[in-house]
Amino acid sequence: MPPPGRRYELLAKGSPYLNLTAIDSIVREINQEVANIKNRTRAGVEEAANLIKTRAQELTPIDTGALKKGAYIKMIDTESGPAAEIGFAPIGSKPAKYAVYVHEIMENYHPIGQAKFLEIAVKWSAGDVLEIIRRRAAK
Repeated sequence: MPPPGRRYELLAKGSPYLNLTAIDSIVREINQEVANIKNRTRAGVEEAANLIKTRAQELTPIDTGALKKGAYIKMIDTESGPAAEIGFAPIGSKPAKYAVYVHEIMENYHPIGQAKFLEIAVKWSAGDVLEIIRRRAAK
């Protein structure tokens, strides 16, 4: 996790506006590794998702606090095993109207937090996520 008070940026290809391909790529790589973990458990996936959510909340810009408070985890049962969705603005919520813009527009100044808060948390948590899921896998 980054030291408190320090801002980090990920370099994105192309326009800094609404470029979601970087986080998609990171998630795809983690998902490929997770798919290879035999007997992964719902508890392991949920613990890993909570780690990412917590780290992302630490980096979330705060104006009214609604975006940070809107962070959620949705557990999903799939044919290949448990999975989790991590988000910051459930569809229909007030933060859903601006969450993508807060996350994606790097030029916006945030006195507290920074853009790419979820993307950075996912990238920095990748190794920890895999370790948690492996450790919690059923024997």
